[in-house]
Amino acid sequence: MSECTKKFTKSRNLALENIIGKLKYPCKFEDRGCTGLFSLERLASHQENCSRQAHSCPFKVLNTHTCAWEGSEDAVVDHMLTNHSGICDIINQAGKYKTRICDIVKVRLWCRAVVKQDDVFLWCTKLIESQLYSCLLYLGVKEEAASFMFRMTINEVDKTGCYIASHRTCPYPNNVDKIFQNIDCIISGHDFVKECMDAEKCLRVAIEIFRPVQQS
Repeated sequence: MSECTKKFTKSRNLALENIIGKLKYPCKFEDRGCTGLFSLERLASHQENCSRQAHSCPFKVLNTHTCAWEGSEDAVVDHMLTNHSGICDIINQAGKYKTRICDIVKVRLWCRAVVKQDDVFLWCTKLIESQLYSCLLYLGVKEEAASFMFRMTINEVDKTGCYIASHRTCPYPNNVDKIFQNIDCIISGHDFVKECMDAEKCLRVAIEIFRPVQQS
């Protein structure tokens, strides 16, 4: 086999670049049902956020439950509601979700899936150095996560007082420990949290998810 002896120039072939720029390429998740065609410039960005890419169960990703399921982004919610119904709840018409957080001292990370209309969130809470850290992850388009906020209320056992704080929602997937390290979350003081625990060492907590009113 003969070798090419021609010299290559370093000049750009603009005509060829123009042709390549006009070509459309299929997504690498085409076999999973993605039918889109994209320019080379947009292909990488699309594939990073393609709804047809393989997703693991969010509870496995957060290391709170063992689950071997994998599927498309479109199927994540149905999987969670069907296979993890005990830790998935739907927000009531008033827009609030109330629950009891138990064994917070013992568990590595307390996590619940919360559904508000067509939007799904993961509420994560962890006790770190005697303080309670809480964040909310949005299981949707990453860029839309910042359009949501959540308000968390911790009530005293006798309901004479409460702690209320608000924070923006973070995108999923995300490293929850890093969110807590960067204090991109709600932090509740341990002394007050301890006072709010009932006889079973559980906290009565409520969250409300909302979109902030845009200032004109």
